[in-house]
Amino acid sequence: MKINSKLISTFNSLKNKPRLRVKKFTLFLARIIFLSSILGYLVYKLSIIGWYDVLREMPKLTSFYFLFLLIYFIQPLVEYLIYRFLWGLSFFTCLHVFLRKRVFNFGIIDYLGDVFFFNWARKNLNYSNKQIFSKIKDVNVLSGLSSNLLTIFLICLFFLSDQMNLLASSSSLTISYIISFLIIGLIILIIFLFLNKYILSLSRKTSLIIFSIHTLRLLFIATLQLLQWSLVLPEVPLSSWFLFLTANFLVTRIPLIPNKDLTLAVLGVSLAGYINADITIITALFLVSGALNQLLNFFIFLLTTFNYKRLNSNL
Repeated sequence: MKINSKLISTFNSLKNKPRLRVKKFTLFLARIIFLSSILGYLVYKLSIIGWYDVLREMPKLTSFYFLFLLIYFIQPLVEYLIYRFLWGLSFFTCLHVFLRKRVFNFGIIDYLGDVFFFNWARKNLNYSNKQIFSKIKDVNVLSGLSSNLLTIFLICLFFLSDQMNLLASSSSLTISYIISFLIIGLIILIIFLFLNKYILSLSRKTSLIIFSIHTLRLLFIATLQLLQWSLVLPEVPLSSWFLFLTANFLVTRIPLIPNKDLTLAVLGVSLAGYINADITIITALFLVSGALNQLLNFFIFLLTTFNYKRLNSNL
């Protein structure tokens, strides 16, 4: 009987392999098509504006690039602090994991970094798979809740200022999508308030601390982002930059976005015409941010690949 059960399980695994390969190939093809369309759109927009004019107007302020690096590294640093609080992780032996996690989530596709992190934690930490999955799930739920609340707040600001149509037309997002997001976000918030003890395995105090950390992270990044844009174009009113910021938050709430960094850069380029400023400067601003994100993602991926086994062996 044991032999028969082994043969049956082996047969089923072989039978399911072609399906798994088809699914993987389909996802890979969809991602390639999506990224190709983004790059094609970017090339088209730049060809209309003029490649030379855009390159000539690249930001020359040192503070712009300093703020870019600060914005980039806040995410992995804050995630390290959260998991240090939960699991007591060491900075020098674990920072590379959170850097790599950011590359996967922002440079490839949403939640791939979390899958990578779960696999790393399962191999290197003395916790059960259930405990590890539960903690990662709770941290992501609290992060999503914080992001949803901030997005709802920004949408309400536009609604109260009678600029909802401007937000919808400039960000290529329909009013129905924005209102749907608002309704769904409020429903999720209400459900969470009443059922949080069933959703989260963390204590209420720990959950509140992690939620506060995520909220402070988002507010800090949003402030730095507004400052970075304002340094390049100080004549543009803050309300216009809030338009960009809100559109960014709305797009990032769409799940499973391939290459979030590049998607946001292209979104910025597409919004350039809605700002009362030189379109070449605005396009250069977002083009440089997108290009730097891709270069930094590639560099960190290579760096963590070369050091991954050596660093893990010291855990």
